[in-house]
Amino acid sequence: MQAIILAAGQGTRLRPLTDDLPKCLVPVGAQALLDRHLAVLAAGGVSPVTVVGGYRADCLENRGFSLLRNPDFASTNMVWSLRCAFDTFASGCVLAYGDIVYSPPVLEALLRHPGDLCVVVDRGWEAYWNVRFDSPLDDAETLRVAPSGVLVEIGNKAKTTDEIQGQYIGLMKFSAQGAKIVCDLVEKTLAENGTLNGKAVEKAYTTDLLQELITLGHTLHPVWIDGGWAEIDTLSDIPVAEERMRYWANIPSSF
Repeated sequence: MQAIILAAGQGTRLRPLTDDLPKCLVPVGAQALLDRHLAVLAAGGVSPVTVVGGYRADCLENRGFSLLRNPDFASTNMVWSLRCAFDTFASGCVLAYGDIVYSPPVLEALLRHPGDLCVVVDRGWEAYWNVRFDSPLDDAETLRVAPSGVLVEIGNKAKTTDEIQGQYIGLMKFSAQGAKIVCDLVEKTLAENGTLNGKAVEKAYTTDLLQELITLGHTLHPVWIDGGWAEIDTLSDIPVAEERMRYWANIPSSF
């Protein structure tokens, strides 16, 4: 199982740390975000790793992984960055956002799941959001699961917490068959000048892609976790993530 890390964004809310660095190289604790990714992936036997860079991609050269570039990073979103890696993606992979950190047991749970289209979901999201935001609804998105256990909604603006059964963390796994479904959908949408969840492919987020898959009847499996991860989006997220990581050090892993 290989990995693709999407790390093209400018990280404007992390300035001045991102004045001269891509977001994925911002240090959290004693390591850069990207180095933490690489360490956990290596421990889980996930290789090779491909990083899709954009802003300050020159800083990502010669670091022991394959580097691809989204030259349109300033005007596009994550689905366009993912498309830059479709030649690699087609065989299936772990797909991760470059601005998250996660403990080995989180990756372990994802790798164990047999589904073709798997999405890591945090049941314990609300306590974490309450630390990060004045109100959990300031940033949280909808995520609903059918009684059968498959995802039926993801990534839309939530009006109440009743619409949120968990939060998607930016970590997924696609089998070769799942990756083919994704690639075919994106290319068909482009060819037909269509949209993903109402957005042009160039402007679509990964959640728009996932919601479009759900709408078209594909089965997306939630991989449930209870914490064990953090997102670094603003300067205030860094000390919160560092505190969470001190707790993870005591969580055993089979890696």
